Amino acid sequence: MHKILTFFLAVLLTARVLGAQESPFKFEGIIGSRCESIENMNSMAIFFIPYNPVIVEIGAYSGKGTATLARIYPYGTIYAFEPQPEAYSQLVENMKSLTNVTPVKLALNTFNGFAKLNGSGTGASLLYDRTNRSMSQKVPCMTLDDWCYSNGIDHIDFLRIDAGGFEWQICKSSPRILKTVSVIVIKTHVGRVEKPIVKSSKLKELLKKQGFTLLSHWYKVEKLVKPYSFENVCTTQSLTKYR
Repeated sequence: MHKILTFFLAVLLTARVLGAQESPFKFEGIIGSRCESIENMNSMAIFFIPYNPVIVEIGAYSGKGTATLARIYPYGTIYAFEPQPEAYSQLVENMKSLTNVTPVKLALNTFNGFAKLNGSGTGASLLYDRTNRSMSQKVPCMTLDDWCYSNGIDHIDFLRIDAGGFEWQICKSSPRILKTVSVIVIKTHVGRVEKPIVKSSKLKELLKKQGFTLLSHWYKVEKLVKPYSFENVCTTQSLTKYR
């Protein structure tokens, strides 16, 4: 069967431009609309996936975005990953009334075992923490490929990733399941990105090799009003392929 492979990308680009004026949104691609929040991209996936999708959300935190997904896709099966113990407890509490959500206390990584989770709150990451290097905790981890295999999941219709700068590594280490994905909503990082965070251009290159094609890319440059952090460089990106 002939396949048509496409994806759409909406990005809020922040860069450290001293004295720069906010420019209007710019666009590249084919379809899409302006989007400043990754949660706003969730509903766009409905055009490319079945009514009862398998959804994997990596970096669910307390479940605000998860609850939105559960409402939009009431017949879907949602696996919400959150490795941070405090956030996971909130996630479990907030998902009690949502029967289509399964919280998973696990970090998605490039290997299986245990890893150091750095930072706190929404800025927690498997990468080093810039603001408080002493704040870290050991958490269990697996590759997405191995977790899916262990749990009998042979495809993902909708994949959402917000992993504190670790998005490229998660995708790179799980090519088998990535090939089955219909829609990806993923946070990326642009501008003056510190190592080992991978820039959005490299992530786009990786996903294109997996059969994804750019449909939509909205972006703008803003003057930063607070010190450099994960939040300052996070962008919203939605990548879609469909058969």
